[in-house]
Amino acid sequence: MNDPASSPAPPSASASRPRDWLLATLVVLVVVLHALSAHLPSPYRVSLWTPVFTAWMLSVLRNPAVPVVAPVLLALAAIAAGLGLAGWWPCDLRCQGAGGYQRIAGIPVLLPGALLYAGCALGLAGASRWPRLGRAAGVALWAAAGASGYFLWLSAQLKLDCPLCASVHAAVLAATASRLMSPPRWLVKVAAATVAAALLAAVYTLRPVPPPPLSPASTLPSAIDQGATDRAEHGRRHGRRDAPLVAELAIDLQCAECARQHRDLLAALAPALAAGRVELVIRHLVRGQDSSSAQLAQWAFAAAAAGNHAIFLAGMLGSRENATIAELRQRLDELLDGAAIERGAHADAAVIRRLVDADQRRLRALDADRTTPALVLLERATDSVRQRWQGRFPAAAVAAALEAP
Repeated sequence: MNDPASSPAPPSASASRPRDWLLATLVVLVVVLHALSAHLPSPYRVSLWTPVFTAWMLSVLRNPAVPVVAPVLLALAAIAAGLGLAGWWPCDLRCQGAGGYQRIAGIPVLLPGALLYAGCALGLAGASRWPRLGRAAGVALWAAAGASGYFLWLSAQLKLDCPLCASVHAAVLAATASRLMSPPRWLVKVAAATVAAALLAAVYTLRPVPPPPLSPASTLPSAIDQGATDRAEHGRRHGRRDAPLVAELAIDLQCAECARQHRDLLAALAPALAAGRVELVIRHLVRGQDSSSAQLAQWAFAAAAAGNHAIFLAGMLGSRENATIAELRQRLDELLDGAAIERGAHADAAVIRRLVDADQRRLRALDADRTTPALVLLERATDSVRQRWQGRFPAAAVAAALEAP
């Protein structure tokens, strides 16, 4: 007969509490470090899969405290975005040509995601008092895991690298993995994850947003058109036209990263421009998923023809994506004479369309039509690529490359 007094006592909840808090802290640190790495140049960022792998390894302990991590991080991200502080942990999808994946039916993905994950956390926290609520939260958490798994798979297929997205989905997968042996049954878990992934697959399309259609190649411009073309080309170029090097800069006027880097990049190019070693050509990338993208590019060329390209970029670069034309026009009026810019765009509409289309063709030829900003340094004599940068890159590296013989 076994002596009850000699039987080992089951581990108490308080005994596992240090382990729970340690694991939760480690998961938070992984995600925060990944967020901080967003400020590093692309080659030095934490890999997309690093937080996912780390979170899954940590969750082997099946920690019940981890489900709280995801909604807290999502809430912080939502608050930062609402306060205009998203730059400290940016979502790079727009600057990689995948801005359409940030919304579902016009609603930011972050909003329903935050509500879902917060509901999961509350339901799991009250599972001991309301078992049915806890079971429902468990099913919802596995549905969230299916959604996160789909988004990570989609990111891999499209070669997207967004620190915010990877961090949030890693936290969700860690929360789910921490409850591998908890209810519901495995059939229900797999079904919830599969249905969520299938619904998202029905909403999204697995392909980059198609580029805007280009106008057919036109005949030679008239003398009047040629004058307008020369003015616009002159207005968007910097440096000597016979410089041995040409730096072609692709920007998206609604890309936050382009806006963040533009001033530093111009400062890095300034010595070489002044010395006549390089000519800078700023080309405007048009995103097919945003109807206002083409309008902004047309205004940029009209401003360039009027000699106001630099002022236009200083104020309009980083414009809100999916902004209405009226909203953009109001912002334009704060910088320049918006009516004059629109009159110029209308008067030289054929010229500007040719210039916009020429930029799209040139950027595709240079393989610089996806992630912005993109800077391609070429030898003028041969039009061969000497070096290229894209995404988040250090301006000092550009300056050093221009100093090299």
